[in-house]
Amino acid sequence: EKRVTKGTGTWIDKQVFTYNAGYLPQKIVNFTGDGNKQTSEDVFDYDRYGNMITHSTRAYASPHVLTTRTEYSSDGLYMLRTIDPLSRVTTHTIRRGSLLQQKIF
Repeated sequence: EKRVTKGTGTWIDKQVFTYNAGYLPQKIVNFTGDGNKQTSEDVFDYDRYGNMITHSTRAYASPHVLTTRTEYSSDGLYMLRTIDPLSRVTTHTIRRGSLLQQKIF
């Protein structure tokens, strides 16, 4: 919780975190105003290796959810591609030695 003062206005910014059984963030809810006005919500999903596979965000008053998806190699070691909320794809090419060789937007 953080009290913010700007000019003559004062408000409280607050975040509430929820974690899954693997201690990874599952949900973050953001508040402002008196600390009770919800402004947005972020939800995270993970694969069995603990890699984030989806991150969804939504403004509190909006029915629209913006989701970013990430795909990994079958062993969970390498990020292969990311698809943003506008369906733009970023492809990651890994070469020997686990170094990023190419990133295509």
